[in-house]
Amino acid sequence: MDLAKLAATLAQHLVVLIMTSRIEGDPLNDAWHANTSGASLTTIDLGPLPPDDARALAEALIAANTSFAERCVERAAGNPLFLDQLLRHADESHGVAVPGSIQSLVQERIDRLDPADRAAVLAVSVLGQRFLTSALAYLLERAD
Repeated sequence: MDLAKLAATLAQHLVVLIMTSRIEGDPLNDAWHANTSGASLTTIDLGPLPPDDARALAEALIAANTSFAERCVERAAGNPLFLDQLLRHADESHGVAVPGSIQSLVQERIDRLDPADRAAVLAVSVLGQRFLTSALAYLLERAD
């Protein structure tokens, strides 16, 4: 069932459906709205986090007056999730470098795992979002 049909079905009940999407490839266009069968919809467009708010978020996590915190605020470019992860990364990396993307930040964390945990992460990346633990065990046994 696609999300437009779900929204149309839920319109018959006392339910709140909250969805998020990115601007790139946003599926919530006129055709999508037409498929919701007139369900009541409210769209909230969130822009980037303003720099002052980003600095306030940084201040809540680390000493925001540091040049590292300011580099994190600039690198995150208003993306609060990325900023949060960059600042949390500061504790792990001791504020040496600011990763360029969420992907590089995650890769750096994976690289620091012990070999057994790294093998498990690689195995589940092949299996996908849902998998049986027996499938993971099988892949890990074959890796030895």
